[in-house]
Amino acid sequence: MRVCIDAKVFVSHLLNPLGNRPPTLVLDAFFEGRFELVVSETTIGELLMRTASKPYLRSRIDPNDVQSFVRLLRGSATIVPEIEAPIPSIARDVKGDYLIARAVIEGADLLISGDKDPLVIGTVAGVRIVSPASFVRLLDMGLE
Repeated sequence: MRVCIDAKVFVSHLLNPLGNRPPTLVLDAFFEGRFELVVSETTIGELLMRTASKPYLRSRIDPNDVQSFVRLLRGSATIVPEIEAPIPSIARDVKGDYLIARAVIEGADLLISGDKDPLVIGTVAGVRIVSPASFVRLLDMGLE
């Protein structure tokens, strides 16, 4: 199963990496090899920018932990090239359009998002958009 993940989910995981909240369970499943993670440098850049620029996140997530996590992603995930073509407007918030386009172009089965805008869409060109909690339920049902 090929999966794209929104940077917000990575940030949520980094806020509580040892907990059992859905974002961490999603990443645990990835590192256990239960699905293929498809990620672009744009998503990694968004993760780095958010954790460095937002005071709330900067005060709660050690920059060394962010760098270690990014190294893990780059070493374990499928890193895909950036999209060169114009990206069509899909979501209400156009900032997330690149992630939806990325999931479609890469033939992902699922896009996991912590953002309500893509979640209300549901499915785009065969890519199902789900919350981290919904994805964990799918894994619990054995839909790998």
